[in-house]
Amino acid sequence: MIIATIGYSRDLVGGNITYQSSFNKLISQFNKKVKKFEFIHITISKNKNVKENQYKIKFIDKIKIIVNTSTTLTLVFNKIPFHKMGFERYLSKKNVNLIIFTSPNELALAIINKTFITTIWDLAHREYPYVEEFSSYFRFNLREIYYQYSINKSFCLIVDSKETALKIEKIYGKDLADICVIGLPLFIDHKAKKTIEFNNLNPYVIYPANFWKHKNHIFLLKCFALVVNKVRNAKLVLVGEPKNNYIEIKKMIKKLKLEKNVIIKSNLEYDSVIELVRNSRGLIYPSILGPTNYPPLEANAVGVKVLLSDSNKAIKLNRNIIKISNFDQDNWTKQIIKLFKTNQNKYISSKNLIDTNIIKLKDKIIDYSKINEYII
Repeated sequence: MIIATIGYSRDLVGGNITYQSSFNKLISQFNKKVKKFEFIHITISKNKNVKENQYKIKFIDKIKIIVNTSTTLTLVFNKIPFHKMGFERYLSKKNVNLIIFTSPNELALAIINKTFITTIWDLAHREYPYVEEFSSYFRFNLREIYYQYSINKSFCLIVDSKETALKIEKIYGKDLADICVIGLPLFIDHKAKKTIEFNNLNPYVIYPANFWKHKNHIFLLKCFALVVNKVRNAKLVLVGEPKNNYIEIKKMIKKLKLEKNVIIKSNLEYDSVIELVRNSRGLIYPSILGPTNYPPLEANAVGVKVLLSDSNKAIKLNRNIIKISNFDQDNWTKQIIKLFKTNQNKYISSKNLIDTNIIKLKDKIIDYSKINEYII
């Protein structure tokens, strides 16, 4: 049986790419033990010239998405063999039997005949419908259409935590037996690599997060302005691409007169981000969205202290981690100052802060292989 994992190739860094890479390594380890399946990894590309095992979304895929998510259009066009067109045709040529989307992917809405498993990271649009990136420009509606269809049609779901699984069961009615909690797999090189210059940064703390409003950068900047009053040479490194709420953040940096203390780094490779984290006084993570996130796990893996919002309910505590209430400005400020004024002893955690377990997913894949062999 041939299984295709489907991911994106457009980002340099970010939880999306970290998860896809780690998941593919995890699934490869599983396959070495089972030796029953053939896995191929396909990335969705926006480039005109696609390479082998890359796919560029076609116009017919967009038509299929529109038809597939409308009961009326499905009834009108049900005689058209859409399953032989676009992405499904591409997969059929590769003899793919089962699809695993390693991130929420609009192409799940273009699947008619093939069986798929999809990954759900969060229910942010349901938890924070008032936050712009989850509500404006029909984003709430589009997310809800995607979740309704992909959750109900998926053979099973992959999620990060029990908290997410329970929310999906409550909101969308998916049986918990069909939800596989695998945690956040993480494969990280513990050896230091000199990929970036640090001399002009020290001492610094770091917040690697793209500039979405829910990442809470404005709150962090107001806290850091108070930090600088106590520690004049303190620096904050923000790692993210110049889009979304970037302009507002630049304005706030200027308003708070933090131009010399706040440094923004963009277009960095993953190894460079990890080295920035490794050499920092601590990683600051005030994002209001949980229950899991990658940067705190990466910092913990290289022995760096983490100040973490209490939205990250599924992340365990150890000597590296301090959880703080989301908008407790006094405590955030106090703990950041402490990072600069205290010599930190590195504690390299031997365990991930979130349990990683693919036994249930493995069993589900084996179950499907029997269905595929005898029925499909």
